[in-house]
Amino acid sequence: MKTAGLVKIIHLSDLHFGDDHCFDPERTPAGDRPSRAGWPELAEMLERDLTGNDPGFPVIVCISGDVAHTASAVDKEEYERGKALIRHLARTKIFGQVRGKQSIFLVPGNHDVLFKEPELEKRSERFIGFHNDALGSDFNPKDPYELVQSHDRVDDLGLLLLCLHSAMYVQEGKPDQDRGQTDMKQLLKAKALLSKMDKDKLDAAIRIAMIHHHPVLIPPLAEAKRQYDAVIYGGELLNLLRTFGFHIVLHGHKHYPYNFTYDARSAFHVRSSPNGEHLLGEDRLVIVAGGSVASREVPDLGTKCNCYNQITVRWNPEFGDVRVKIETRRLRTRDDRNNKLNPWDWSWDVLDEDDRSYSRSRLPDAGVPPVKGSNVVPFDKSRFAKSERLRTLRYKRSRGNMPVVEVMPSLVRGQDKYFEARVWLVPHEPRELPKSVTWSAGPKFKHVVTVSRQEDENFCGSFYYYGPMLIQGCLQFEAGPPSLVYVYARVPKTYD
Repeated sequence: MKTAGLVKIIHLSDLHFGDDHCFDPERTPAGDRPSRAGWPELAEMLERDLTGNDPGFPVIVCISGDVAHTASAVDKEEYERGKALIRHLARTKIFGQVRGKQSIFLVPGNHDVLFKEPELEKRSERFIGFHNDALGSDFNPKDPYELVQSHDRVDDLGLLLLCLHSAMYVQEGKPDQDRGQTDMKQLLKAKALLSKMDKDKLDAAIRIAMIHHHPVLIPPLAEAKRQYDAVIYGGELLNLLRTFGFHIVLHGHKHYPYNFTYDARSAFHVRSSPNGEHLLGEDRLVIVAGGSVASREVPDLGTKCNCYNQITVRWNPEFGDVRVKIETRRLRTRDDRNNKLNPWDWSWDVLDEDDRSYSRSRLPDAGVPPVKGSNVVPFDKSRFAKSERLRTLRYKRSRGNMPVVEVMPSLVRGQDKYFEARVWLVPHEPRELPKSVTWSAGPKFKHVVTVSRQEDENFCGSFYYYGPMLIQGCLQFEAGPPSLVYVYARVPKTYD
């Protein structure tokens, strides 16, 4: 079972319905709150942004905690608004299709548990009741470990999603008020759930883990008053996820968006068995720390704004290729002159795009072959004079414009075994820019790609292909003859 998969994730985090919710008017100096008349709801604003054509592959919604702000019995409206949001997302078209509540996944955050409650069994009670009401689950409200779930959706969505509960120990006045925990009982349950899956089915799945707190400490976000800001047993959690080949981890908590890959490797760890079997340490996790989609408390570490992520994940088990494209969407509440916009004029735009791909080849660094031996001698000018003239002539003919190519898994529906070859020009100074470049790859491709200088100074183009190919670029300059450049796009090595 080696079916390639694609999924689009709408990653929302830190909604904070209640006093901290930015889609409500702020309190006046007298302490009351003005009328909400004319203010949009978060659900309404998301519906405006989640439009467009159906991508042709599954779309899911992942909410990584802090739906409420206090979760107390006094503020029942917080969870009621959370339920209204989830029901709205379930029945509204998201990229052309109604996805239903079966495509919505949810974990608790530190604001979702009863902060002052000393009893573990009671602390998550209100969130579990909310989860049952909103998503139709049937969890025991007295058992917080019921929220640790492995959702096997390989047959219909092509994915496996592991939900974790890092907030069950959060309590006022205790060390855990500022951090999360994944205790051994939780990790043991997660391992048992994953171990039950058929290996071929597990290998075929896009594997996503979701937790609220940071599994890896991010130094720029660590606060001086906190000695520790990653989940307890985070290392054990990451080892578990890598053992089962997870691709991506989603979390929130700090209201500040960060994306990075976790591929830490110790010289003390054996990377493969004597027969070459794939073992722990070879896999790379993409960790996505989501910003807050609706809290007023957003750290001012640069571009301060509310945001959420649209993430596309491609997994091709046959080739061992993973691609994760993260588009962070910003809520625009100010105009270009930094004046506040009225709420009805708020909109979304792209804050950042992060496109990462890698291979799980056993060769180091995504399929780059190791150097096995060479004959190194001093450069002899007389011996290599002719070849050196030809090499420097290549720079001259292309006028300092050199082609490069990167091969990535395709994010296009139906191209499960295809790759995207993205080709562009890089400068070798002195450089004279062409006025246009026409990229072609032979008669098997029905189209050529022409890019003008006005469109893109990198002259970037893409080809989607199954086999290796030699890509040709025809550089047209303002004066003089065109120049031809070539670059080879390989097919990544099959993973077994």
